[in-house]
Amino acid sequence: MGRFQSIQSAVKGSPEHKEKMLLARLIHEYEQELFKKDLPDLNPVELIKG
Repeated sequence: MGRFQSIQSAVKGSPEHKEKMLLARLIHEYEQELFKKDLPDLNPVELIKG
């Protein structure tokens, strides 16, 4: 996360921008894998109905 934050405002087309996009993808994939194990499938309509 530290590296991503340091290059967060990289100019489009620069090597840092490409690195930022790759890191964003990797972070996203990691978070998806991490959180899908902990959360059950929820139906929002059923949750609202209570």
